[in-house]
Amino acid sequence: MDVKIRNSGADAGITIVEVSGRVDKFTAPILGEELEVLFRVGRGKIVVDMINAEAISNEGLLVLLAMHKSAVAYQCNFGLVRVPLCIQEVFDFAGLSGVFRTYRTEQEAVTAFSGGLNPDGAGKVVLEVIRADEKAFRKVELARGKVYRIGRLKENEICIEDTALSRYHARIFFEGNDVIIEDMNSANGTFLAALRGGGARKITRHVLKDGDRIELGESMLSVRKEQ
Repeated sequence: MDVKIRNSGADAGITIVEVSGRVDKFTAPILGEELEVLFRVGRGKIVVDMINAEAISNEGLLVLLAMHKSAVAYQCNFGLVRVPLCIQEVFDFAGLSGVFRTYRTEQEAVTAFSGGLNPDGAGKVVLEVIRADEKAFRKVELARGKVYRIGRLKENEICIEDTALSRYHARIFFEGNDVIIEDMNSANGTFLAALRGGGARKITRHVLKDGDRIELGESMLSVRKEQ
């Protein structure tokens, strides 16, 4: 494994840690040591770019979990970007997909760490609800302190007439400065649409980011921040 450290091309004070090769019991401690140094010297925004990572072992997962806890302790924004499918599948299998903040591109991480969907910042978080037949379209402005249940029953805060949805399919809520979507044990699942090509990824819990598209049944939710 090789580790390279650089500053983000965007002027956002973000440190990019590029990882290549296998993250295993021999190499993961090296990554952990590099990240700990960055935390201690006060780097407040750190993104691990994993596009060239080939595999991750249990020891690698434990190191990433430890770094996640260190980031919380140091009050540092910490995330992963461009996670390969083979490693994302390991996260999913280990039940860690909702733990790590993951981003599809470096620019997406920059946006998130510079405000993203942070409801305390300027602007508002808007959810666009689109049915597959495009006969129904509406916008919902999300408010802090409220839980938005999504499903086909009228009792839901966001009711969608879609027979492929469960009665109570998913829910969206604020958690600190993040906006979370959680699947509510739906029959057909909740999916994060791929940014460019590829198939959608099934999610049980996900930190929403500006531009995310969520597929539920035959419908779609589009998330964005408006000024």
